[in-house]
Amino acid sequence: MLRLFVIATVLLASTTGPQVPAAQAHKRFARKLGVQCKECHQSPEGGGPRNLIGQYFQATSELPLDRSPQTMKLVESTVDRWLLELLADPPTVRWRHVPLAQLSAEPARTYTPAPPSALLRRLSLDLRGTAPSEKELHQLLESQRSAEALVEEWIESKDFESTFFLYHKDIIRPRTGIFNTPVSFSRVSKLKVGDVDVISSERLRTESADGDCGPGKTVDVSPWWDRKSIVKTCIKTASTAATAVVKGQTLRCDSEEGQRSGGCGCGPNLVFCYVDSVREDVIKSMKDEMAQLAMAVVKENRPYSEVLTADWTMVDGKLEVFYGKLWGDQVSIKDPDGGKSWRRIERDPRHSGVLSSPPMLNFFYNGRRWAQRTLEAFFCHETTPDFDLLDDTVDAGHTVAVPYRDSPDLMPTQTVTEGRACAACHLQLDAVSRLKDRWDYFGAYHETMPGPRPLPIPQSALFEGQLVDGLDGLGKALSSSPVFHDCVVNQAWEHMTGHRFRADEVLTRRALVGEFEAKQLNFKDLLRAIIRTPEYRSMENIKLMKKEQYVRAMGRATDVAWKVADKSGWDLYYDKIGGMDYRKIEFRDVNPGIGHSLVQFKAAGESCNELVGREQKRGRKERIWLSVVDDVDKEASPTDVDAALARLYLRAVARPWSEVPEEEKRLMRDLFADVADKQGGAQGWKAVCTAVFGSADYALY
Repeated sequence: MLRLFVIATVLLASTTGPQVPAAQAHKRFARKLGVQCKECHQSPEGGGPRNLIGQYFQATSELPLDRSPQTMKLVESTVDRWLLELLADPPTVRWRHVPLAQLSAEPARTYTPAPPSALLRRLSLDLRGTAPSEKELHQLLESQRSAEALVEEWIESKDFESTFFLYHKDIIRPRTGIFNTPVSFSRVSKLKVGDVDVISSERLRTESADGDCGPGKTVDVSPWWDRKSIVKTCIKTASTAATAVVKGQTLRCDSEEGQRSGGCGCGPNLVFCYVDSVREDVIKSMKDEMAQLAMAVVKENRPYSEVLTADWTMVDGKLEVFYGKLWGDQVSIKDPDGGKSWRRIERDPRHSGVLSSPPMLNFFYNGRRWAQRTLEAFFCHETTPDFDLLDDTVDAGHTVAVPYRDSPDLMPTQTVTEGRACAACHLQLDAVSRLKDRWDYFGAYHETMPGPRPLPIPQSALFEGQLVDGLDGLGKALSSSPVFHDCVVNQAWEHMTGHRFRADEVLTRRALVGEFEAKQLNFKDLLRAIIRTPEYRSMENIKLMKKEQYVRAMGRATDVAWKVADKSGWDLYYDKIGGMDYRKIEFRDVNPGIGHSLVQFKAAGESCNELVGREQKRGRKERIWLSVVDDVDKEASPTDVDAALARLYLRAVARPWSEVPEEEKRLMRDLFADVADKQGGAQGWKAVCTAVFGSADYALY
């Protein structure tokens, strides 16, 4: 064989650092060797997966001249040995981490306790996303109920569930995914047969409409995506046969091959087919699945570690059909109904909670994306180029380049040799990526490599000195590690205080992690522990309301669901002004900015306008705010103005009138008087209402 020294060997197991230049798919390399790109690549243009010859060159820096069957067997054997050697050494999961016990602690700050009313509002907004009611505030101030008793009631409420459902969605933040497979197998759409709309499969339109859907050849069907409706369906489309014979071959109708053949119908309730409109519904359910799993753990008081170790997941009716396709059991679904509510289903022991959930694998569909979100969500580690870590690893003589694959049907690759900056991130990502090498981006598990040589796919790595195998191994190791426990406490602390732990809060941090572990990782107990800390209960604990808090709190206080035309004003404007939907951006605003203020003030003005308009039409006893005044349209007496303002402050910011500074009282009285004198009482009430709900005091809590 001709030994070639033109291109440096790149992807050998001995690669130890980023200094080795990368082999890239440039045609000039092929020209230097006197060959074409297709010599080494599956694509004639080069790039992408290598063929057997390309893999052999990758392993030996040689191209075999002899291509006889005997030589090719030797080539294949050489490549297999190279791959097994390359992948045999488990990589080490590396990231910049200082154990909690080794963190230096600065002296704790001195905190000023918040007034009971301010603390109650904070607790209510944090635990259930809305302000306390006037009744709850009176109960607290009159010592009828303690804050602790109210907290226990709120933690068991539906509002708590919806608040922390969004909390868990925000931890993962699935945004983009490939999702390039239809919801079910075959697309159906409407046809006109005479004057009647008929549902027909697009794979069955090889015959004329009259042959398949003519008079007397339609069936009434209740489709899985809308079981409450009845649609007329072509006979062949509505077929419930389990198999079909196509060109002498028997095919299962619940297989992609069967549907592609055009010989199969859509099965019971059209379960093997889909309409375009259901796609977005399925994507939404996929985005919700991980948070549903986490909230099942929280609601049932299970150890929070099950988020990473559960051999079960949550599905609704849409996911039942979609996952039926992915997992090959669509034909066995009984009573398929896209409207079914969320429920728990068991999965096999290879699964590991959120880590192996189809949405986690799909929305972060290559190894690096999945690893980045895993490190962020469960290690609390943001992956950025870490040159010190890279240099330490290289100086120690450890391997930097870790072979892994984006999907089980691809060959493993190493990419950290492209340059120092790339290596500084890949060093943190690629070992974690190796642990998911057997999972494809639709949640299917593959033990061996594809093709005629079914070599096992390695999936082990060293985590904190412990050898872990695959996602199940990572989930179990991470869930019992202080790394994860500290991360969970940090995330909960950020929700409750608006920031991750500071250096002066290290002692509190250690105490909370210790209590979290002592309470068997109970998430509700963790929240209770945070609530008891002086940091949380202080005047200095100030944070900004989020979009969902605005929606719920302002809506309930004004009894107005802010609409602009037929859409929610919050949804319409929150994104447009400064890109303010915090669930769609990585960086969150710490203080109220122009975007927050404009949307908040617009919502306040339009909600107050609607509220006062309704109060004008209601009798005095039916009013929710202005029951203290006789006539909403007329200027009120000073006594009535103070009484109305007192109720407004209770409803909006849970603040007793006695705690409002005299200067602020004077400003609010003057505002009402000035507007009411010129434009009437109703406009005066709208003005003070807008001033309160549009204020910084309302936004911050």
